[in-house]
Amino acid sequence: MSSEHDPSSDREIGEVLLGAPERSGRSLSVCLNLDRRPDRWRAFRAQLPFRHARRLPAVDGSMTAVPPWWAKGAGAWGCYRTHVHALEQALMLGLADRDGTIVVFEDDAYPCDGFDDRLADFALELPADWQMVYLGGQARAGFDQISERVNRLNGSVRTHAYALRGTAIRTAYHYLVSAFVGDDASAHVDALYERMVQQGALSAHGPNPWLVGQLASFSDVSRCPFPTRWWGEGKRREWVGPVWITGEPDSGSGAIAAGLHHLGLHLGRNATDHANPNLAFVAPVINSLLDTSAASGCAPRSTIGKRATQRLRRWTNRREREARFQRAIFGAHSPDLLRIVNSLEGAASKSRYVVTYRSSQLSRDSLPPRFQRKLGTARTDAPNSAQGDPLDDSPERDLLATSLHQLQHNPEDSLRRIADFIGLPTRPENIKDAARIAKARMPKEQASSGWEANP
Repeated sequence: MSSEHDPSSDREIGEVLLGAPERSGRSLSVCLNLDRRPDRWRAFRAQLPFRHARRLPAVDGSMTAVPPWWAKGAGAWGCYRTHVHALEQALMLGLADRDGTIVVFEDDAYPCDGFDDRLADFALELPADWQMVYLGGQARAGFDQISERVNRLNGSVRTHAYALRGTAIRTAYHYLVSAFVGDDASAHVDALYERMVQQGALSAHGPNPWLVGQLASFSDVSRCPFPTRWWGEGKRREWVGPVWITGEPDSGSGAIAAGLHHLGLHLGRNATDHANPNLAFVAPVINSLLDTSAASGCAPRSTIGKRATQRLRRWTNRREREARFQRAIFGAHSPDLLRIVNSLEGAASKSRYVVTYRSSQLSRDSLPPRFQRKLGTARTDAPNSAQGDPLDDSPERDLLATSLHQLQHNPEDSLRRIADFIGLPTRPENIKDAARIAKARMPKEQASSGWEANP
């Protein structure tokens, strides 16, 4: 995407990230600097892209009382307290309530060549609802590339250059000040930010590649010298996205979930541990969120509210970690998932959907508009024809629609194709067992289903 950066513009970095006009009053940039390190402040000020940053005196942990339970050293304590103080400055300016942003630099931050133009290009591709941006970091937990210049981060250590926006400022502040209540005895502030993102409290994005490195200097936290570091781009994680299984009532989505679970799809540690067999393979947290959506009066296929979406993101991250440990693909099943499809896509990138239905013509009006567009000219009117197989009817590969008729008349073939679609390895004996399990959970096909072969 071409840059719209105006060389004559003097917008602050936060204003560029927000797309706000110059001197909007919605951005604060600070540089954290110890009084005894004027050398680092001078080096920082020499970097033209950082010209708007104000100096914020850092807490010197060697001169303050360090709590007896703190185990990371005086330098790390001062660093933690200074980052908390920076957020307090933003809160007292009302930036959290005005959709403003704070950009925090440590005094060894070092911009890349062409920083202003590259920042402008990056900002143009940022999601409109971004919450946290790392301009530099170490993405040790990996990332998902969502556009040419933007990565969605699964957390990052290093806090030498980051931005927080709007209510995310307050969320981060509350997390940092309460982080040690009933938790680890101590942790570096960058590890707390990483944990915050991984737990779903905030979403984080970063440029591809990084725009800010760390200049060679003596570290007051580690108490040793370091060379100039950029930390690379981080490790691209093997992320394949969750599989959401849903469909029309009594269309066999539960049977598919049971069969795929047998083939290795991770649907939770207790996927079959329900007193009520009708709830087997249904994610309880999903049903809880759907109940919350209904109670709050949300319309069908709407999002489910900010707090519920954060809960869904935390659940998705936890389920994905479980699956990664088992080297499995993860997913969830509920007949009503389509009601919250917008929130599903916000909780996890690269989501894929297996949608089931009963009749020969998929009820397009019951699907979200995006799915209606994806199905396009779906060939669902000739289930017994190879050319009209509904398993092949999606022009885009993140949605697969299938019918109860196909499941009942050829369960092995149906499950094999669905498994291929989501990337589950299969063997003939496993497919036979999975088909037997699925068939035992299939609803009865209505005589008027419309699936009889045309005369």
